[in-house]
Amino acid sequence: MPPSTSPRFPGFAPKTYWRGPQWPVINWLLYWALERQGQVDLAARIREESLRQLSDLAFGEYYEPSTGEALGSSYQSWTAAVALDWLIWDR
Repeated sequence: MPPSTSPRFPGFAPKTYWRGPQWPVINWLLYWALERQGQVDLAARIREESLRQLSDLAFGEYYEPSTGEALGSSYQSWTAAVALDWLIWDR
């Protein structure tokens, strides 16, 4: 899954809020935009990988991009909301 900062950036810190972790709600936005631009295969891949990551049921605020470790607060409503959106709507 795409981290919030490039791993090549000198300040990359995958467990530090906006310097590298991966955010489920951002994945949902990427998915939404890609699907609307006709890039359905890439959108589907993001959806599948995101749901795999969220199968830990921790619904973390954000995740370590390499290990998938849930970070920040658990049981985030926005994380649960994107999971529900992906699961409810048959695309």
